[in-house]
Amino acid sequence: MITISLLVGSIGFVLMARAIGPAVTFAGLWPGMVLMGITNGMVNPLLNTAGMEGVQPHEMGMASGLLNVFRQLGTTVGVVGLGLIQDSQYETYLNGHLGHLGMPTAAVDGLKKALVDAGPFSGHTIAFADRVQHAPFAHAFQQVVIRAYDHGMTSLTIAAAVIVLIGAIGAGLLLQRNPKSTEL
Repeated sequence: MITISLLVGSIGFVLMARAIGPAVTFAGLWPGMVLMGITNGMVNPLLNTAGMEGVQPHEMGMASGLLNVFRQLGTTVGVVGLGLIQDSQYETYLNGHLGHLGMPTAAVDGLKKALVDAGPFSGHTIAFADRVQHAPFAHAFQQVVIRAYDHGMTSLTIAAAVIVLIGAIGAGLLLQRNPKSTEL
């Protein structure tokens, strides 16, 4: 069940990655979101059950604590890792596309530094600021910033799909059926 649920989640992430773009709509996102929600609802209880299986009653508190600590650690490492992927891909896209807008080099360097320092989630504030709106290159610049954000999010989502797929493979290989649990 864990393997199948994680495969469903991986498909959900791929569907999300395909939907991400400047014209994204809720209708484009919801199939992936539904699949990821199903995965979350199925995997979390099953992981607790698998993690507590075979634990002696007097060790259940320690085992439960370890499960929660490692789940929190995994969440923290995952958020940081995926955030770094988003940031890296955002900056890479900016580096590859800002120079082709016909803007003066000083403007490109200043705007790129401001965007990178602000990060992918605050780039829109800079791109759509009043000072930029009146520049002759404003629309093209804004499109690059939007696409850089989308490029980072697509990369992040594909990385998440791969991680979940690796988890599905790992679960399939490492989790074994307990013959006692299937007997009634």
